[in-house]
Amino acid sequence: EVHPVFFLLPGLSGLGARQMDRAGAFSSLEHIVESLALPRRPGLEALVARALPDICDAKTVMDDETYYRFNLDKALDWLAGKTQALMALFSRLNAAFALYDEAGLRAYTVDYLGEYMPPALAAALRTKLKMPAAAEPQAKRKAPAPATTASAKPAAVAAAAAAA
Repeated sequence: EVHPVFFLLPGLSGLGARQMDRAGAFSSLEHIVESLALPRRPGLEALVARALPDICDAKTVMDDETYYRFNLDKALDWLAGKTQALMALFSRLNAAFALYDEAGLRAYTVDYLGEYMPPALAAALRTKLKMPAAAEPQAKRKAPAPATTASAKPAAVAAAAAAA
């Protein structure tokens, strides 16, 4: 099950920079749903309203309408907590994760979570967790062919090489 915040982060973190944070402005739930182009489904607004306080400041006006403003610090605290919880889950799910030291498992977990958020937010999470910046992807290089003789290769590989 994916937490609804992960569906909101890409749009809200962008809105925080462009629209929602202008002069400390808050936005209504309806405005957020429309701005993020979320589909109109029964129960969706209630789900979003329950998720927003995890990553936003909330202000209720006249006891009936709540307004939200993306809060980067709050979002990073929430993401750091999810990182710790996911690290523990990975360790319980598969013994292969025991091969990672804590720093390696944290890096794997942050990279995994990074698939669900904008790169700038993933970089901010790495900074918060005092991790090095993610390595830039490099083009794959073709490995040189090992120097072997045809007689040392299995018959099928030798036949395929000869046919090529």
